[in-house]
Amino acid sequence: TNWTGSSVRSKVRITLILVMSAVYWEKQGADRLCAVHCLNALLQGPYFNPGDLADIAHQLDREEARLMGGAALAGEKSSANVDDDGNFSSQVLDNALKRHNCNSTNSLHESVRAQISQFPEREVGYICNLHAHWFALRKVNWNGKLEWFNLNSLEMGGPELVSEFKLAAFLESIRQQNYTIFVVRGQYPTSDPGLFAGALLEHQMFVDAIKMQVLQQQKKEKEAKDMQQAINASKEGGDDAPPSFSMFAPADKRTAPTTDWGALGGGNRLDGGGGAAPAPAPAADDDMDDDLRAALAASMQDVQKSLPEPIAEPDAAAPDTCTIQVRTSGKAHKRRFPMECSIAKVFEWLEFVSASDPGSLGLSTPLIAHGTYHVMTQTFPPAARKKYSRSGQQVEEGGKPVGDSTLKALGFEKQEGLILQA
Repeated sequence: TNWTGSSVRSKVRITLILVMSAVYWEKQGADRLCAVHCLNALLQGPYFNPGDLADIAHQLDREEARLMGGAALAGEKSSANVDDDGNFSSQVLDNALKRHNCNSTNSLHESVRAQISQFPEREVGYICNLHAHWFALRKVNWNGKLEWFNLNSLEMGGPELVSEFKLAAFLESIRQQNYTIFVVRGQYPTSDPGLFAGALLEHQMFVDAIKMQVLQQQKKEKEAKDMQQAINASKEGGDDAPPSFSMFAPADKRTAPTTDWGALGGGNRLDGGGGAAPAPAPAADDDMDDDLRAALAASMQDVQKSLPEPIAEPDAAAPDTCTIQVRTSGKAHKRRFPMECSIAKVFEWLEFVSASDPGSLGLSTPLIAHGTYHVMTQTFPPAARKKYSRSGQQVEEGGKPVGDSTLKALGFEKQEGLILQA
């Protein structure tokens, strides 16, 4: 083929996009340095190491001591900005970002709150913190388009693509989990894998589409292996006995789960204490065969059979209906309901869907195994939103039982968007 000058340039550009599309990510092992992983993922390169952040922390300690007359830390052995386990304060991260001409601002601050609430996709990156863990969200060039990625260092499947459509729902979901979200603005470094060729450590990587598929497959196989072990542990009697499925608590016996935040990694903890570090992720089970996958699928079908069938979906032309779209970190689900049906029927539909395919809701286990979970309306302004909680057979809103209330009585519109929080 004969290529003109412009078409050759176009071909070269397309080739470079396909070759160079990669997102930088760091995998957290048995360390508590998620603040380091978070910053590097945000800036898209290994710009910081633990020593760099420790130096910033001690510099902040000295400045604070000077401002307080030099006596504040005289008798203290521990730093106010980093503890012995490598947990760094938010001030350390902000000062580190300033070295690269960036600044972090709490997304609820009056100077940015309205902009982020309406147009979160217009930003370039966020860093998020809850107790003992930091992670980054970053918009990068991916196959010729700007795409958002969740770059959580604890996510075994590697970088997670977050569509622009789902970004607002994702941010709202983690905010409802009490995460503090900081927007990061400034002159981000240019992302160029070639700058770090030969300098990356084992846990540092630029992930292209092929590598991403490998990481996600390893995650799926690990989850399948864990589920099979749970099934085996729940068997009563010999090998021929059917699974009891006792790992899925009956609906009327559910209890709210507790989370050991100390096991999640280093973060914004300044009390000098440190929880146990997460163990390195076990290697994926490469020996899983088709028979095992078929057994797991059959197990999930048995769980689904124990649940009530969802209420029949009205025709598109039927009057007095509500079309509900549920947003999650998985794919969006949409279904019509009669306005006169109870909100409990919406929860039953979600539980039925999750039993057959929890991954489609961004879950690793069905909703019936979650004890308590929630859905939140997407009313604007955010202060007008309602949160409905499912615990056992009860549905509550603001502490009041509403499971028997109809969608119409609860003020649902003809089109409603919900965020699932599980």
